[in-house]
Amino acid sequence: MTAAVPYDPEQEPNPRSPTTTRAPRILVVEDDSDFADLVRFELETGGYHVELTSSVSEALHRMHAGEELDLVLSDVRLPGKSGLQLLFPEGVCSEPPPVLLMSAFISPELRHFAESMGADTLEKPFSFAALHASVIRALRSASRARASRHIGSAP
Repeated sequence: MTAAVPYDPEQEPNPRSPTTTRAPRILVVEDDSDFADLVRFELETGGYHVELTSSVSEALHRMHAGEELDLVLSDVRLPGKSGLQLLFPEGVCSEPPPVLLMSAFISPELRHFAESMGADTLEKPFSFAALHASVIRALRSASRARASRHIGSAP
C-alpha cells in the first residue's frame, strides 16, 4: 500500500475560502460499502473530511440543500441514477462542487465527455497515490476556476 499524502492546510488553502484552513469536505458516492469505507479511511488519513452516500439522489439533495462540499467523488455505475447525472445539478443555488468520476469502465469517450463537462476521471482499480493526486488536482482546478471567475467579474 502507498502511504497517504496528508492534507497540509499551510501548503494548500481551502479552495472555497482563502481565509480559513478547514479540511476540504468530500462527498463519496459509492454503492459498494466496503470500497466506500476504504476510500473514506484513506482520504480521512490524508486530512480530508469525508461523508458517504450510496445514491446519486442523496448527493443531488445535498447539493440542492446548499451543503458546503468541496468535491464530489462518485462512481459512474450506480443503482438508480448514474453518477454522470452529478455533472448536471440543475437547481443548485450556489456554485456546485467539482465532480471526480471513478469507474472500472472508463472509455476514451467517457473520459472526453467528463472533461468537456469540467470533471476528471479516475479509473478503478486505483492506487491510494492516484486517489490523492486526483483529489488534489480536482480541488486545485476548481480553486483556479473560481479565482478566475471572481477576477473576471470584478468591476
